[in-house]
Amino acid sequence: MAHERSEIVKAIAQIINEETGVDAARVVEGASFAADSDIDSLDLLSITTRIEEHFNITIADTQATALRTVGEAVDLVASLESCHKVLKLGFC
Repeated sequence: MAHERSEIVKAIAQIINEETGVDAARVVEGASFAADSDIDSLDLLSITTRIEEHFNITIADTQATALRTVGEAVDLVASLESCHKVLKLGFC
């Protein structure tokens, strides 16, 4: 089941809070992982692993390391969830 965008943001904010201690209220779509939340590449890999587990998706390492903002992560989750739904039809 695909999640609403606001649900994805809320889940990612919770994951970031649990992994880094960053206040979940500061985790908004326009926030930069590095500049606004002081999240380094190792933290980001831990966060993406948790996102994969939470949403039952697979994020390629190249996709994970390319993420710069919370909004990009939300877009990626939404896209991967959509692909998961249509994958059985043979395209995505």
